Amino acid sequence: MKIITFKIVIGIIFGCFGVYAQDMDDVRKNISMLTSAKFAGRGYTDSGDKTTELFIIKKLKKLHLQSPIQGFSQSFNLSVNTFPSEPQLYINGKKLQCALDYLPAPYTSKIKGRFDIIHLDRIIILDSLKLKNFFTNDYSNKFVYIDTTGVSNNTLSESLMKSCLQGNFLRASGYLEPAKTLMHGVSNERVDWTHIYLRQDIQLEQNSKIEIDVQPVFEANYISQNILGIIPGKVDSFLVFTAHYDHLGKIGKDIIFPGANDNASGVSMLLELAKNFSLQKSKPKYSIAFIFFGAEELGLVGSTYFVNNPMLELQKIKVLINLDVIGSGDEGIRVVNGIECKKVFHQLDSLNKTKNLLPVVAAKKNRPNSDHFPFSQKKIPAIFIYTQGAYKFYHVPQDKADVLPLNKFPELFQLLLMFVEVQ
Repeated sequence: MKIITFKIVIGIIFGCFGVYAQDMDDVRKNISMLTSAKFAGRGYTDSGDKTTELFIIKKLKKLHLQSPIQGFSQSFNLSVNTFPSEPQLYINGKKLQCALDYLPAPYTSKIKGRFDIIHLDRIIILDSLKLKNFFTNDYSNKFVYIDTTGVSNNTLSESLMKSCLQGNFLRASGYLEPAKTLMHGVSNERVDWTHIYLRQDIQLEQNSKIEIDVQPVFEANYISQNILGIIPGKVDSFLVFTAHYDHLGKIGKDIIFPGANDNASGVSMLLELAKNFSLQKSKPKYSIAFIFFGAEELGLVGSTYFVNNPMLELQKIKVLINLDVIGSGDEGIRVVNGIECKKVFHQLDSLNKTKNLLPVVAAKKNRPNSDHFPFSQKKIPAIFIYTQGAYKFYHVPQDKADVLPLNKFPELFQLLLMFVEVQ
């Protein structure tokens, strides 16, 4: 752990960063813009990712950041299943509302027609003979409603779901799965059957029928991008801040997943940090790089591409801090890979305690849950910071700018500035 001297701490507390005071109005303005309909959920339908790219690059150019990449963008190819038209779904003649009553699984196939619904529930699941007989029937041209409610054996429930849904073991036209919370996703593949998440409290009678029309469009060679801006420093090494700018996009014309917390909050923090360091009168000690990754939601596609095709010398990265889902904070922050990156974690924790900025700075084990992970696999000190608190909207249309609290955003901003100062 690097020793934090009394002189450095006093300097931090009393104005080392007086050049720029964080503008929360600007933060909220950026988040509101990124979550507006114009950005189409920062996904792939209506080129939401491209609109976001232009927005970020315009900001970086205005701050006079540099980039080793022509035009600031590093392009890469991906595959993605999209929903440019809104699905239509009726059960027993009653129309259900997409994103309110149901959601298509992100990898689901095209389908149109009217089908019988066959129940697979606890009465069958807990009777071995009934279950065996169930699996011998033909379910082509039918939907299977898999309801494991009341099955206390979680291993059995998970195994059953896996058997049915991976490879379409029952050879059904589609599956209905009750869900306590409807959370959307995005997928780089498409299967040849239909999978629909149905709100758990919607009761289905025996002999129910479903009428459905789902028409996803599979983009096999979509081009997206990472964005890189740099503030040169005195030393030929980098402090790197990253955030993914992509989100889940939209379903049809009107159902948008704004992603205020995930991850317009992280993008806005990077822009604020870039503004701060760009306004400093002298160069920072280390060069500071800001990387905005695409396609994180598809499985860390952009960050994985970057580490395999680096636009910075990876061995020159002193530390990387990835910021994702930082819109709350009343319960502090979690530092993923903090247990492994002990020096980085202890610096953050010690600095936080000097000013009592955040309630908790907690270390977590490394996981492949955000864009720090591909860097950590290359033995680079890379952590992922997210906030915790009462705000719970995640992968839902309700994750909007006007309800995002940002109650510890300024404190996290100050902590990150302090961290850079002691490097």
